[in-house]
Amino acid sequence: MNRCYLRVLCLLILILPSAYCQAEVFPMGGDRPTFLQTPKDYPAQGTYPLVLFLHGFTGSSAAYERYLHVRDELSALGFLSIVPDGSKNSKGQQFWNATPECCDFENSGIDDLGYLLGLIREAQARFAIDPQRIYVMGHSNGGFMAYRLACEAQGLVSGIISIAGANFKDTNLCNFPVPLNILQIHGDADDTVPYGDGQSFPAPRASLQFWQKLYSCHDEVSAPLAIKLMQSPNTTDTQADTDTFEFTSCQDKHALGFWILRGGPHTPAFIARTLFSESLQFIEKRASHRESTLDKRGKTVMP
Repeated sequence: MNRCYLRVLCLLILILPSAYCQAEVFPMGGDRPTFLQTPKDYPAQGTYPLVLFLHGFTGSSAAYERYLHVRDELSALGFLSIVPDGSKNSKGQQFWNATPECCDFENSGIDDLGYLLGLIREAQARFAIDPQRIYVMGHSNGGFMAYRLACEAQGLVSGIISIAGANFKDTNLCNFPVPLNILQIHGDADDTVPYGDGQSFPAPRASLQFWQKLYSCHDEVSAPLAIKLMQSPNTTDTQADTDTFEFTSCQDKHALGFWILRGGPHTPAFIARTLFSESLQFIEKRASHRESTLDKRGKTVMP
């Protein structure tokens, strides 16, 4: 009998023995409940990668499910996923206490760092997770929080993807940076967290310069490989809209990338499957793959 059919029967009418069933959604998080979703083949064999996805300021896990179908897209790619909710301020707006720039504007001091690290540790204790493939991905305020985890997770996280987020403006506050793979995705028409040199937030290039120095990367980066990440009004338009750059010769061959969305606003209309598959493929790169990719693309100077 089809395994998916058995799973549905177990969930809906609860008549089959538990040995035949494997739930796809698991509650977790204690006083701040959320849940972890597994791929449909879990636990077929071995260990699985985990993605912790963080919403933007005023957003929610439910809103980002409507926006990007996060859990289902990650499950389809073979990842376990956790998509938690931030805390609410006095206006009912959800936020993450990430950096001084964003977005605990009422100075609540809530320990989101401890909460998120706790979720990762709980997931590791309960599920077959590859400790070398734990990633944090976030949009806007969630991207800021991803950078904070890069600074303070002390090796628990293997890579981050920040979409329209930024690092600490005062990089001295990045207390315990441990080399990991980093990808910054930013629209050059973003007027919320500006693409150019901003006053309120670090520009994306400034966010990456800290890590470039930490990793002793060269100033040169791979020549852009253009891909299409955003939806077009013309559904037949397949023209690339994103230039991808990668710093070269980084210490221990860690990946450090910068993807520029041409004309991209703060909240782009992404092609969700392409966004997740392309960005996670980059962040999961191993040294041999990175070297062969760079050899094929050549080198140029980042704009």
